[in-house]
Amino acid sequence: AFWTGVGTAGLGQMVDSFLTSPEGVGTGFTTMAAYQAALNRAPTFAEFSAAVASVRAGAATVASLLASLNPGLTKAQVYQNLLGRAPVGAEGVVGPAAAFSTILASAEFQNTGGFRTAADHSNALYVRMLYYLILGRAPDTSGFAFWLGVANGGGSGICFNGAATAAVRLQILGPGTAGQGFVGSPEFQSHF
Repeated sequence: AFWTGVGTAGLGQMVDSFLTSPEGVGTGFTTMAAYQAALNRAPTFAEFSAAVASVRAGAATVASLLASLNPGLTKAQVYQNLLGRAPVGAEGVVGPAAAFSTILASAEFQNTGGFRTAADHSNALYVRMLYYLILGRAPDTSGFAFWLGVANGGGSGICFNGAATAAVRLQILGPGTAGQGFVGSPEFQSHF
């Protein structure tokens, strides 16, 4: 079980725990990445909401979501749409759904390890997902650019890749203090 023991202090840390839980990653972020892989774009807020609901209800899997978004999807498209390159060597042997799963778990996609200087592949999806999940709306252009700049300036990717990037995720989420991060924004705070 993921949820055991006492949680962490602070609203931002609590939100981060939800987002990085198996359910959060397996439904929210995976849905964002599936649209990118299949259509070479992030989902709209309406598409995201419907797809996440379907995955959480068990009516869709990642493989079925990929197939429904792009019935002719190839592994080459998955690599191109998620990493900006063609598959190399053994990468070209697997099908689209397996390629998708492999890429999401890779240091290259998460911009970690030896790929820290490579182009980021996940920050824009993560920031857009925060707008959808925390603010319940599509991002505005200037706000999205601001938070993407924070994400891109904070180190090596923020795609749920361990403690090294938790500080960047928490900087974006904020501690829950008014005026700091997503959860401290007046827009989010006005929901309560």
